[in-house]
Amino acid sequence: MADDLQIVVASDPQVVVVPLPDIQVLTEVSAQPVVVESPAVEVVTLDGDSHVVDEVRDIQIVTVGEAGPRGATGAAGSDAQMNFAYGDATPAPIVTATASKVVYSVEVIITEAFDGAGAVVTVGDATVADRLMHADENTLTSIGSNTTAPAYNYNVDTPILLSIAPGAGASQGRGVVIIRIQS
Repeated sequence: MADDLQIVVASDPQVVVVPLPDIQVLTEVSAQPVVVESPAVEVVTLDGDSHVVDEVRDIQIVTVGEAGPRGATGAAGSDAQMNFAYGDATPAPIVTATASKVVYSVEVIITEAFDGAGAVVTVGDATVADRLMHADENTLTSIGSNTTAPAYNYNVDTPILLSIAPGAGASQGRGVVIIRIQS
């Protein structure tokens, strides 16, 4: 039994413990915690009480900031994205939809709220400026995300355009538009 048991003295182990079930455990009375490791179970003795290690937790610090680039998609498709701001000249081309490919979704992520009265963003093409996302399908006055699923199929290669009307008195506003098209 002594061959498959290892005792390690640790000054401050970062572990989550649960009460020890009814098994025999080698413990050592010590001011410092004693960690007992075996291939099957980990036991920690803290202040004379023995505990089985249930899990060790990693700590992650999350901060909020500007949205980064979109990760890889899970289904067959390709993403095109473009950053935009309240003063950009539009309509601006985002991507060209290839003939016979379906536009699955349009997502507008607002990273800085627009402050202009009546600010509007639409996504479409040269014929219908809001074919893929109407102005009432996104909210520009607060940080967040809005998505449409137009499932629109263009018959010919067609540039998809972003149009911005920053609104009266605009001095801020920015975001990212992401278009997902069938591969």
